[in-house]
Amino acid sequence: MANNNSWSNYDFSNALKTAVLQNSNPKALHVSSSKILFNGFWRNGDKQNVCLWLDKAAWHDAKTGDGGNCKEFAQVAFNMKLPEFMERFGTISTQIGVPVSLEKAFDSPQKLTKPVDEIWSVLQKHDRNRPDLAAAWLSGQRGFSSPRRLIGSGFANLCVDDIGLFELQHHKLIQQRLAFGSQILVPLRGMHSDQVHNLFFRSIDECPKEQKSRLLTGAGGWSEPDSSPRAFGFPHLIHDFPNLVLCEGMADYFAAECLLNDEHNFLPIGAASASALPKWSEWLIKNGYKGQVILLNQLDRTDNKLSNDAIGQKTSIQAVKILLNHGIKSKFFPWHNFLNNLKDSLDVSKVFDIADVCGFSQNPNISEFFVSAIKQSREHIYE
Repeated sequence: MANNNSWSNYDFSNALKTAVLQNSNPKALHVSSSKILFNGFWRNGDKQNVCLWLDKAAWHDAKTGDGGNCKEFAQVAFNMKLPEFMERFGTISTQIGVPVSLEKAFDSPQKLTKPVDEIWSVLQKHDRNRPDLAAAWLSGQRGFSSPRRLIGSGFANLCVDDIGLFELQHHKLIQQRLAFGSQILVPLRGMHSDQVHNLFFRSIDECPKEQKSRLLTGAGGWSEPDSSPRAFGFPHLIHDFPNLVLCEGMADYFAAECLLNDEHNFLPIGAASASALPKWSEWLIKNGYKGQVILLNQLDRTDNKLSNDAIGQKTSIQAVKILLNHGIKSKFFPWHNFLNNLKDSLDVSKVFDIADVCGFSQNPNISEFFVSAIKQSREHIYE
């Protein structure tokens, strides 16, 4: 355990955040990027009248007038001294020491002997009896409504106690991820079954950009042993749906799944990245997909302007051309029409992808507008 002199404002902020998320009434909890509003759980309060400012690691109780820094919160809310509070709620980095190096975390991954699907099943069971920080992040900071209900492909939390679920070769990797704060784990599935074959780790606390996400090493990455692609969602079901919505990455896939809600004629799939979209087109052709493919591209900019040369648009255009040239119906998501319906509830200039729309817009009809737009997809990228 680190001593007092090694605790930073970042450590105090994360300890306060963890304590609040674990003990507050979810119905009185509101999480944003800069602050958390919650109930005074230590006094059996049920009103949202306590505020925690994450950048300052400071808090204030509007009902009682109490407030201050982490030391005062530990005393008032838990009757604890600061060292005891930090021992219990402090960031993982203060509990397990300095983050292990990337070289140590990823060196020489061996062939797996324990199925990833087995690990995934236990993680889901663990989530039934612990604070759901991942769901709180998805709903509070990313704007995804009812993520546990609408994201059917699943997600899980990761805690120190979970390290033993993983093979010994992965223990350094798990420690390295936890040292950067709380994590959300998202399953990757292949084309042949609903079994989970890899796990995507995403930090939900602030951390260096290059450390935000990782895959479980030694598990085959984004491809199956036969070179078929893996994805977020249920790619093995593509032949059961007349419409495939192809997205870039985890956040856009989650957004599409939430916004489609109960629309059962569209299957969203989250590809590894923009560069993977043309590869998906080639695989769909090879495997005789008979439905329609809708490219939900990101709105990448060149010199702050939308451009077909930007990576999201460029690879989406390539993917659509490949499909059309082989007789597979393919269209682009009609961004212009969709955003036009939301222009009064968000600044469209700040939207770079569909996940941004969920985070920025408070329009109650957003899901209805999204489904309508999906059904009106266009043959030209900006039409």
